[in-house]
Amino acid sequence: MLKKILVALDDSAMSAIVLEQALAIARAMNAHLMILHVLAVDEAGLPLEKFLKADQSMSFQAGQKFQQAWQTYQTEWETRLQSYVQQASALGVPAEASQSYGNPGHVICDWVWAWKADLVVMGRQGQSQLPGWMMGSVSAYVTQHASCSVFLVSAAQKQESTEIRDRALTEV
Repeated sequence: MLKKILVALDDSAMSAIVLEQALAIARAMNAHLMILHVLAVDEAGLPLEKFLKADQSMSFQAGQKFQQAWQTYQTEWETRLQSYVQQASALGVPAEASQSYGNPGHVICDWVWAWKADLVVMGRQGQSQLPGWMMGSVSAYVTQHASCSVFLVSAAQKQESTEIRDRALTEV
């Protein structure tokens, strides 16, 4: 029986459908949901790239601007995570959220072990949108190393879900 479901979200468009799937499973199983975001230096949306390209003479200013952008990014995600917890609560799904920093695959597996999760729900493609091993470093790592089952949401499921939602809206 699934009692604890960890859902891993990133800054990709897939995250909405990943959360939707996790909420549906948690609701059906009367499970508790942990919504996790991992702050990773290679995540799209992270304000790092423009500062890496800064002129060396501006490194102090760039560093200050990066600190401000980093803090803003963290705060935005904390707000987003709390809205996801409220969304789950509105559906009757007990949920909590956490944000950690590090290698996403390792952090997710550490959370699985520490939180004693029964299932991980995550996207099969994140920011890179590349098929196979190039895109799948995080999902492949979690699938191979997590101490529980892993439910992977694919880009095809995202498209299918969007089409179903659109049809339902036009029929109403």
